[in-house]
Amino acid sequence: MTNSCPATVSPSDAQHGEPFWAYAAGIVRHPRCDGWEALLAEPRRLRSGFVAVLSVGLGYAACIALIALSGGTPSPPWLAIPRADYFAWEALFVCPVTVLCWILAAGVVHLLGRLAGGQGSFDDTLALLGFAVALPTLISLIPDTARSVLTATGVQSRPAWEAAIARPGNSDWLVLWGYMLGYFLGLFILFPLAVATAQRLHGWPALRVGGAGALTYAGVYLIFIR
Repeated sequence: MTNSCPATVSPSDAQHGEPFWAYAAGIVRHPRCDGWEALLAEPRRLRSGFVAVLSVGLGYAACIALIALSGGTPSPPWLAIPRADYFAWEALFVCPVTVLCWILAAGVVHLLGRLAGGQGSFDDTLALLGFAVALPTLISLIPDTARSVLTATGVQSRPAWEAAIARPGNSDWLVLWGYMLGYFLGLFILFPLAVATAQRLHGWPALRVGGAGALTYAGVYLIFIR
């Protein structure tokens, strides 16, 4: 992992800004270089990162509200909330938890990055990690939302689907864990890439710092989101 690409977009070129989704598309098209550099050159990059995280947080709030409506049952929660009511409460706190986990992970990355010789600001790190959080989240949000719509409208039985994913090896189990694996891989790929650009780190330092940030984000997130 290196960050040998020079900045290809200057702040003066980006002064008018782009919608946050345009930067997301740039990162998807050019994940190793230009996409991150374009975002870093954006004067309103922190706003764009926040909008990206807020969007997926609100998306999951709507998704989980539909799951609650269809009578979904979470995996055993770590919080002292009855399982029957957990999704109803989770619909309220999933967005704030997503935002707070993003900020916490950025703090960890910034501190570790400085210890590793990083040069970026906290705002740079926070802004780029917003997209490192949001883009992998879409991998799980899209199928989860599609499933929640089907179960909330009665097209599919939520209890039957939950019973199916509890049996390893069947098609529903494979699909669920396939996109969840994609989500986790996305975090552990994009976090180091964001760190490499924001902190100007190279090789193993970027991988270690980014991996620690991804672990922080995912670990704290899973305490609340079941």
